[in-house]
Amino acid sequence: MRPVMQTLQRPIVYRSAIALYVIMMLGLITASVAIGNRDVRSALYLTGSPTWNTPRPYAVRALYFDAATGTRLAPDHFEIQWSAPDSPPLATAEAGPGHYLHIQLPPYERLAPEHNDDAIDALAPGAGADAATKTRDICALARRQTVPDLRDCWTIELREPPRTPSDALQQAIGPSTSRDPDQDERRPALTDEDPSSQLAIQIGPADGELVRGLPDTLWLRVLERSTGQPLRAHLDITLERGLTQAPLPTSLTTDTLGLASLPVHATTELTLKVKARPYAPTDPPTSASYTLRLPTVAAQFAVSLPRPFTVAGVPVEGSVNTILTDAPFMTDLFEGPSMIAANAFGSANGSGGFTLPTPESQNPGPLARVQVYQSFFGAGDAWDIAHLLILKDDAPETLRETTALLLNHLHTTHPDERWDAYLDLLSPPHSPSVDTAGRIAPLIAFALSRLPRDFQSPQPLLNTREEDRRELEAWKDDLQRDLYYMMIVVLLVGLLIVAYFALLGLRRLRREKALLAEIDLELDGPLTDNSDARLEDLVTLFQAFIVFATIALFGLGIILVVSYL
Repeated sequence: MRPVMQTLQRPIVYRSAIALYVIMMLGLITASVAIGNRDVRSALYLTGSPTWNTPRPYAVRALYFDAATGTRLAPDHFEIQWSAPDSPPLATAEAGPGHYLHIQLPPYERLAPEHNDDAIDALAPGAGADAATKTRDICALARRQTVPDLRDCWTIELREPPRTPSDALQQAIGPSTSRDPDQDERRPALTDEDPSSQLAIQIGPADGELVRGLPDTLWLRVLERSTGQPLRAHLDITLERGLTQAPLPTSLTTDTLGLASLPVHATTELTLKVKARPYAPTDPPTSASYTLRLPTVAAQFAVSLPRPFTVAGVPVEGSVNTILTDAPFMTDLFEGPSMIAANAFGSANGSGGFTLPTPESQNPGPLARVQVYQSFFGAGDAWDIAHLLILKDDAPETLRETTALLLNHLHTTHPDERWDAYLDLLSPPHSPSVDTAGRIAPLIAFALSRLPRDFQSPQPLLNTREEDRRELEAWKDDLQRDLYYMMIVVLLVGLLIVAYFALLGLRRLRREKALLAEIDLELDGPLTDNSDARLEDLVTLFQAFIVFATIALFGLGIILVVSYL
């Protein structure tokens, strides 16, 4: 035992112990700092619809970016797949302008059997009420050479297709969405100044809302008050209050369906006086006077379509005006709550265009909605929409039947608006006033403008940065807790080392005192008195206390600092 103690008392031993102690403490501090600074390297933000109408395509929009800096990245490969391991891709996409990723999956019913298992049978008509909806997990996979692969999944609800075109139309119309925080304080958009007149006027949209600072269109309809029959009429228009960037027409003439469109480029809320009088000199001399109060909203975008219908499989094209200069914008095609197509387009000098594919289907639509907005992460109040009909073919009879379907819905929900007069014109044998697409188009546009303004922002389906950061923080908390315990153990070991060497010093001191005592006996006289010895012991104990306290405070300080990293 004595040789071991002698070895431990060598200077090289305690110097080595101190060096190892310092290295261990520095290693723990470095590990804790490295773990504390670790962050998610890449992230994926994906939006779309949580539901999939199985006979229709399914579209999503995604953005792949550096999770630490927010810099947008273009993945080397991006695909959508089922959640099963090693599932083949359902669709792939490449990053476009702005590094946006757009994917359109084919209709669920057209996917190969190995993709969809037996889900189609469960959703088939007559499968039972409990099979009306079914959920599936679907995943996005992004690969980039410089970062680990990113794969995450979300749950999608597969919905049973509507049984009739009428059901499909009703499901495609959502609740009205407001772009004006002060909408509840608005006055009525249309005020009848002469309720006893034989003529009546309606406007579309019903609330008269216009996009501030951008070209827009207001539809007007003139009809007989008692029968609802459309009338050709002269419209005299007077601007009583408000500002426009372009002069308003002072007069319009309605067509044989009693319809006319008023181009408006408003910069403030407008108050118009509209007076209607018969077009034909042989008509009874009567007139109607209305006051129009047209509110404006800062929607930043105004979308317009060249015609309010298209044929299934034919892309829908349109134009967009915006107050933003050279700003890209998102464009979606929705059928009810389901996004069936999406893309991003650019604008120049305040205008741009878009093209979106429409589904090829035996039983399309019949109603879809184009949405335009700027922010991928949330549209806010800066958006605009346009409804359109999707026809199964380009036959004139198909156009009349689909138009009648829309008008019948409006007549059912708003019988006081007298849509039955138009339904009579469309019934076989149809009236010559609705025998061509050009003559029916204004009626469709006016009818669509009376539908609710049902904008629906694509919902966030994946936000891997937030999810991964929560998981990473939980992992770091567990690991750093273990590191703190190890630091405490190392600190205690350091205190034991100091205590050991302090005891060695005290032992050496006592041995020296014993030698001095023997010398005192031999010389018959003490070299030191007891008071000096006691004072020296107190000083030694005080020095030891300072050393222990300093080490303890140093260790606790390190733990405290590391805990905030």
